[in-house]
Amino acid sequence: MKRFSNRSKSTLKAKSIARASRENGFALVVTVTLMVLITLIALAMLSLSSVMIRKSSVDVPMEQARSNARMALMMALGQLQKHAGPDQRVTATADIAGDTNGVTLPAGTAPKNLTTITGAQKGLSQLVPGSRHWTGVWRNASTPTQIYTRTPAPALVSWLISGTENETTPTLTPNLPDATVSASGEPSNPEKAVVLVGPQSAGTTTADNFVAAPLVKIAPHTGSTLSGRYAWWIGDEGVKARIDIKSTNTDNTDYASLIAQRRGWETVTGLSSYPSPGNPGHENLPNLITSSQASLIPGTNPIATKEIFHAATSDSRGVISDTLNGGTRVDLTTLLEAGIPSTNPFPTIPTYPTATTTIIPRTVARSLLAPRWTVLKDFYDRYSTLENGDLIVKGAIMGNNPSNNPNVLPGVTASAIAPIVTDFRILMGVRFVNQGTGVKTNPCGKIAIAIANPYSVPLRWNQDLELYVKNQTPSGNLPSRIWDLGAETAILTASNEPAVFNNAYFRIRADTLQPGEVRAYTHSGRTFRDRSNRRVTIDLTPFATSSPTSFSNCIEMDTTLVRTTLPGLDIRESWQTTLVGLEMRLGAGSGGNLLRAIDRFEIDNGYFSPNVRRFNIEETRQITEPVPLMLYSFQISQPGADYLSVMPNGYEPGQRASTLRTFMDFNLQATRIYKPIASYNPPPYFMESTNGFSELPANPPGGQTGPGFTRNLALPKW
Repeated sequence: MKRFSNRSKSTLKAKSIARASRENGFALVVTVTLMVLITLIALAMLSLSSVMIRKSSVDVPMEQARSNARMALMMALGQLQKHAGPDQRVTATADIAGDTNGVTLPAGTAPKNLTTITGAQKGLSQLVPGSRHWTGVWRNASTPTQIYTRTPAPALVSWLISGTENETTPTLTPNLPDATVSASGEPSNPEKAVVLVGPQSAGTTTADNFVAAPLVKIAPHTGSTLSGRYAWWIGDEGVKARIDIKSTNTDNTDYASLIAQRRGWETVTGLSSYPSPGNPGHENLPNLITSSQASLIPGTNPIATKEIFHAATSDSRGVISDTLNGGTRVDLTTLLEAGIPSTNPFPTIPTYPTATTTIIPRTVARSLLAPRWTVLKDFYDRYSTLENGDLIVKGAIMGNNPSNNPNVLPGVTASAIAPIVTDFRILMGVRFVNQGTGVKTNPCGKIAIAIANPYSVPLRWNQDLELYVKNQTPSGNLPSRIWDLGAETAILTASNEPAVFNNAYFRIRADTLQPGEVRAYTHSGRTFRDRSNRRVTIDLTPFATSSPTSFSNCIEMDTTLVRTTLPGLDIRESWQTTLVGLEMRLGAGSGGNLLRAIDRFEIDNGYFSPNVRRFNIEETRQITEPVPLMLYSFQISQPGADYLSVMPNGYEPGQRASTLRTFMDFNLQATRIYKPIASYNPPPYFMESTNGFSELPANPPGGQTGPGFTRNLALPKW
């Protein structure tokens, strides 16, 4: 047993030695493996370090460029707030330097309309391809009171472009050669300017669409190495049209009313598939966030959206700032809805609308005839007075000034709603009445009038319209007559004397004019009046039912003198003058509220010689109907018409004041149209006198008006 026990111990020892040898080999392998891994890690770290070092050499300039760009952005925002931030500022692009007709200023051409009314420079200059879309900021150089009486005088504050940051007065102009961009989109001097809007943004149609900005050097903190350069440009979204709105604006914000309504983008080249109302995609237009997304509209040419880079926007909105005084404008819509207050609730706003003040304060221009705020309120309320869709004719309401308030001007407080007079003609003549061996010469007269509906809805008068031709001839002048036959043949004279048109009222029966419709009226029959000067009423009917070329349908006044010989007959006004007023009222009698009043039509033959007609007694026996002698036509001036061709030399100045800029300078819907002293006729009416034999025939048996009386007036009733 004992030997057995020793042998067992020996066997166990041998096994223990063998196990120890195997464990020592594993440690060696692990050690070698770890050393390899450490080496690989070291190599990887060394490679990563090399990459990071190389990357840092790229990132530093990139970060520096980004920092410069952020600084340029902050500079741009600062300049925008500084120059365009005040409420009194107005912005526009350099392209505004075109002429007064809106013609675009070609690059390299001197600007038009360069000086203000005061003779100061407006800050406009020539353009180069690359500066056309620079944004300028202007202020009003006029005083607050001057804006009521003369054209504002703008003064340039600054151009919103890099390089102007340190300017105290504007010196940098769009006429900058360094900002010139080639057709390929390259700046003429890359060291001085950079292209910020190029072919990839604005297309390749023209270099005028590109925008270049001057480069500004960034000085280093230490040393002489340049830190970099920057450039910035601020575009004017306010001069662009919205491309993301439907025909009906559904924006429910407070600024909804300040968004321009849709434009006809489908008419622009390349945008023929732009969704119009009722077509697919129209409802999704408000989803456009940027104008460039318009290229995603199915079928739209992507290039076309680049070409409208400077014309289309999705961001333009109005600002309700007071450009005169600063702050927010008075909300006139709310004011008109609530009613004009009788007294000023805000004394700090001296021009705040009240019921007793004029829109242009009389303290500023005492002699200027300006309407009251109540007239504007009356105009605003017109739509609410519609009856079954028709606007109803009503007379003006005249005001007074019992308190002698200097801001109050007596006159119209509520304007009339009525047709406007577009044409008024007076034909004067004679009818021979045989009396044995002699003849009586009864004076005759006929009028024609054209009235128009200037409103956008039908205009209806439920009562008759009444027209009155009144004498306004100044004392010392003899009103119209057949001159060599004396006062007995008066056409128009003092109210207490017999005359053809004295106390004569012309009636147009109740009717309706469609929007924009013009209708001509004249006598529907003959009216004979004695010499009692009693009131007579003459019906006027539309041309289609009144035989307008018949002079037999006229007013004829009886005479008493029988003549056996006749002098030359003419209605002579060369050295005399007759002034004729025309009033339109509503309802019978002259007491109705005034609708229209046109003061002092000038019946004057001017520089034309009288056209004398001679008849013997035998000839008069063959002429049994009225014969025309003189025609005066007063027509609203038509823009572009060559009126000088019908005027003699040296006669132009007197007419010019009544023919220029008809629809811009004159209110055709005014209740009363005055004749200023500088005007030959009440603006904007142009007068033409006619006495030629071809225009006013005297062929037996008479009764013809001649073509001049009906020319351009034979309009059928609609």
